[in-house]
Amino acid sequence: MDLLERSTELAALEDALAAVRESGRGSLVLVAGEAGIGKTALLDAFCDVTRGVPTVRGGCDALFTPRPLGPLLEIAEDVGGELRNVVAGGATPADVVQALVRELRRRRPTMLVLEDLHWADEATLDVLRMLARRIESLPVLLAASYPDDSLDRAHPCGSSSASCPPAAPSSV
Repeated sequence: MDLLERSTELAALEDALAAVRESGRGSLVLVAGEAGIGKTALLDAFCDVTRGVPTVRGGCDALFTPRPLGPLLEIAEDVGGELRNVVAGGATPADVVQALVRELRRRRPTMLVLEDLHWADEATLDVLRMLARRIESLPVLLAASYPDDSLDRAHPCGSSSASCPPAAPSSV
């Protein structure tokens, strides 16, 4: 897929993945922009370019009552094993993080894509916060997307909050 005027952002993602491959230390990249600008298209193109790297993706849904751990359910379905069992068993966010960390350490390197964080439930945001704190110890590039133009200031990913996620991420 050819993207117009996205070579800088695509190069930033490629550089972040190259650093993870080289060092074995994970990185968190936030893909933010106004609604409809092409965040998903950018992530799709990036995943196409890096076909040799295992990729797991999950997205949050625009529901009145978000599914607890919605994107993690999607990821667990794809990954299987312990992570699927933990998520299906109604585990706490901490249990999900532990299972996800074990899985990510087995896959070297891995891309983990979480889309539409503005629709995430509290448990998913808790998983993201805990994962962000551990990101440097994992061989993973975590790319998370959200629109930065339509968030309520009270939303955890809003401009008045530093809690989504609480790490020092790269931005694209």
